[in-house]
Amino acid sequence: MLSTPDSSLPRSPAKAPTSPSRDRALIVTSDSERFLMLDVSHAQDPAAIRERIFTKLHIYTDEEQVQFDLPD
Repeated sequence: MLSTPDSSLPRSPAKAPTSPSRDRALIVTSDSERFLMLDVSHAQDPAAIRERIFTKLHIYTDEEQVQFDLPD
């Protein structure tokens, strides 16, 4: 009988599929020192997430926002 490394390991029981959690959070920072948690669970699109990030960091104007590397 040929034995492979995988055949000698005990198999774990199959797990029932679970629905993915709807909770989503990001950790954001503007200075690499102070980090804030941002809940984006109910954000509808990337633009909404971007807006929430800037609002959480108190970055409101376009002139301030261009200093940060966030994809559109």
